[in-house]
Amino acid sequence: MKRSWKKAVCLLLISAMMLCGCRNAAEKKNTKETSGEAYDAGTEGEDSGVEKKEKDSSEDNVKPVEEKAGETETADHAEVDENELFNLYIEINNEMVDYFADVIGSYFECVEFQEEFVPLKEQYQCKSNKGMFYEEMDKAHDMAQKKQQKDDLDEMYLALYPVMRELAETIDCLEGYTGSEKGKEYHAIIWKDYKEYETLSDEFISKLGERADARREEALEQLEAEGYKGAAAFIRFIMAAQEMQREIHEQVEDDSQILELDLEILQPLYDQYMETAGTCLTLMEDRSEMYREGFPVQSGAYNLIDGSIEDSREALTELFERVRNQEPLKEFELNSAFAADGSIRKFDEAVSDMIDNYNDMLSY
Repeated sequence: MKRSWKKAVCLLLISAMMLCGCRNAAEKKNTKETSGEAYDAGTEGEDSGVEKKEKDSSEDNVKPVEEKAGETETADHAEVDENELFNLYIEINNEMVDYFADVIGSYFECVEFQEEFVPLKEQYQCKSNKGMFYEEMDKAHDMAQKKQQKDDLDEMYLALYPVMRELAETIDCLEGYTGSEKGKEYHAIIWKDYKEYETLSDEFISKLGERADARREEALEQLEAEGYKGAAAFIRFIMAAQEMQREIHEQVEDDSQILELDLEILQPLYDQYMETAGTCLTLMEDRSEMYREGFPVQSGAYNLIDGSIEDSREALTELFERVRNQEPLKEFELNSAFAADGSIRKFDEAVSDMIDNYNDMLSY
C-alpha cells in the first residue's frame, strides 16, 4: 500500500533565510572582531558534541511564550514583515514534509489506513510533534490574519492552519492511550482532518515552491554581488539536490520501482549535483574567505557539513550503480526501518541530513 502521507522529497525553500542568515552571521562576526574576539582563521576549533546535542534537545522542548497584555500590536491592520512571514512558511513547510510526515506515518503504523477504525497494534506508538512546530504555526497564522491585503499563499495557509493544527493535536493526544472507544473517536477526527490536510497541504506546498523559485535567482544574484560566493554556492547545491529529488519522485513512487528510473534523463542532474557539491567543498577549504562571509568556521557545525555532502554524493552514486546494474531491493530492505545502500530513501535521508547540518551551521 502506498503511504500517501509520506512526502519523500524534503523541499528546502530557504533562499531568503540563507540570505538573512549569512548577513546575520557576518554581523555576529564583526561584533566579535570589534570586541577583541576576532577568529584566527589559521586555527581550527570544534564545539563539544555533548554541548551540541544538549542545545538541540533543549530547542525541541521550548514552550510557547505567553504574551503580556499591551505587548502586541493593537491596530486592526498591524504592519507585517513579509520576509519574516515567508520564512515562517518555509520553516512550516520543512516540518510538514519531514518530521510531521513521520508523525502521521507513525499513527498509520498503529491503525489501518482507512476510514473504519481498525487497530494494528495493542498500543499507540506515535511520535509527538515538536513544540516549535505549534509555535511556528500559530505565529504564521497570527501574522497572516493581520495582513490587510492577503495574497493567495496567505489564504491557502489560513485554510490549512486549523486542519493541520487539529490533526497534530489529536495525534499528540494518543500518547500512552489504548482505549478502543476513545480510539474510534480520535480516529474519526484524524481521518477527517488527514483527508482535508492531504489536499490543502499539497496546494500550499506547491504555491510556496513557486513563490520561492521566483525569489531564488534574485537572491543568488544579490548574494554574489555582495561577495557571498559561499552562500550562493550552497544555495545552488541545495537547488540541485531538490531538482534531483523531484525528478526521481516524478518518475517512480518509491524504492519498489527503483529499476524503472531513467538514468539518461537523470544524468545531467547527476552531473550538476556532483559539480555543485564539489564547488561547496572547495570553497569550504578557504576558511578565511568563508569566515569573511560570516560562516562559523570555528564551530563543530561547520565541520559536519563536508561529511554530510560526501555522504549525499556517495548515496546518489550508489543509487545510480544499483539502477545501472538492475539490482532490485530485497523485500526485507524495502520494509526495513533503515534505508538500504543504493536506495532512493538513503539518498533522500542523506540530503535531509545535509540540509539539517547546514541550517544548524547557519543558525549557530
